[in-house]
Amino acid sequence: MDTYFKPETGSLVLVIDPQESDRSAVLMELIFEEEKQRGVRVPDMPKNFFTDMAAAKQKFRVEFGFEYLGPVLAFLEESCFEMAAREIDPTKVARALDKIGQWRCGDDWIGTTTIQ
Repeated sequence: MDTYFKPETGSLVLVIDPQESDRSAVLMELIFEEEKQRGVRVPDMPKNFFTDMAAAKQKFRVEFGFEYLGPVLAFLEESCFEMAAREIDPTKVARALDKIGQWRCGDDWIGTTTIQ
């Protein structure tokens, strides 16, 4: 997964490889549903968004605006743990998560948990 953060607008682009699109789609849907139940504003995804993402044969690109950074950061953090559990190096995603969290929260950002 590649992340492209645009600090001037606060938007975040995720580019998900086809090899991880099915797992990412399930995880993102679960995270967004959980966040929604907690009262957090989540993006209203198109009807077949998660199905299309899971079935992607090419890199899947999605952009989220500033107002949705909370649930997207939750997804990225969970993605790091899942990657580590599958013995995939999560360093790139964890660094992006820290960069975005620092931009969003300033001195209140405590950083990502050490992933082992």
